[in-house]
Amino acid sequence: MPRRPLTKPLPTLALVLAVFPVLLILALLGYAFQARLHLGHWPYYAHPDPNDLGWWLQDGALRLGFTGFPLTALGAVCLAIFGRSRTREFPIWTVIITAAISAGLLVAYGRLDPGGFVSWFWD
Repeated sequence: MPRRPLTKPLPTLALVLAVFPVLLILALLGYAFQARLHLGHWPYYAHPDPNDLGWWLQDGALRLGFTGFPLTALGAVCLAIFGRSRTREFPIWTVIITAAISAGLLVAYGRLDPGGFVSWFWD
């Protein structure tokens, strides 16, 4: 029975890093939904300030994630190149395409800003 390449930790870590921007979008939507439940209405630009909600851990993690997402995409690509240099079974194109699509989705989401949650978060 051939071994599957995703059972090793390096391909799994590379795919998690590649999908990180999409997870960041979901985390922002979850943060906005939590604010909706807390406030009784959807948050909008400058009302309330995300820092005023008192959820400093979530706020800090999202800010760190948004500023560091290019490094995670680059890390995924670097891990894919390193993994392919070690074994030919490494799913290099899966990781690279996933990282590119995920980063593109995050940039598009930030530009389009459906719901205004990005502008609310960064006000």
